[in-house]
Amino acid sequence: MLRVFLIAMIAWTSAAQAAEYRVQPGDTLHLEVMEDPDMRRSVLVLPDGTVSLPLAGTMVAAGLTVPEIENMILDAIAPNYVTLPHLTVSVASLAKPKRQERARVNAPTRKVARAASVAPVITVFAMGELAKPGKLDVPAGTNILQFLAQAGGFTRFAASKRVILRRTDPKTGQQIAYRLNAKKMMSGTSDSVVLISGDVIVVPERKLFE
Repeated sequence: MLRVFLIAMIAWTSAAQAAEYRVQPGDTLHLEVMEDPDMRRSVLVLPDGTVSLPLAGTMVAAGLTVPEIENMILDAIAPNYVTLPHLTVSVASLAKPKRQERARVNAPTRKVARAASVAPVITVFAMGELAKPGKLDVPAGTNILQFLAQAGGFTRFAASKRVILRRTDPKTGQQIAYRLNAKKMMSGTSDSVVLISGDVIVVPERKLFE
């Protein structure tokens, strides 16, 4: 009996801590709607604290608790259903802590030269209707079509004509959103955009007759 009580207390404490946890950029959230299996997905909280979801659009999740996020998403998607849907949001994984690089004193010259010869990489984030959304490190000079290929390509729900590129101006810090037609890029009728580190690619869900 005591063992059952202790297990129940531990479960209650864990649930309470989970409810109080405030989501951070880099966390991954898992979303399920009982009435709509197509809404089941995992989404990455981007560096600017936002997530992008079908029917709900882009919203700020960082700094909020899971119950607060559930209520926010539910308010956004509720008008799309006849009755109020049953929504569950959970934290699938936490952001990885940044590793502090150890300073190397008197490192051999040959090692420094070798490190300098390594091709530079950039970090790009993808979310929405892609086979493998998330954070990807790619070689500098990668264009959006090459990046989409590394992200596994579009899902069958993707609006490939309305891909959004969100980029932060390094000088002003202002974020600018560009609407791109990936379908034209794939056909060669439009130039593919070269990505820079920190770019965010959002592939929205296509509309009913799109």
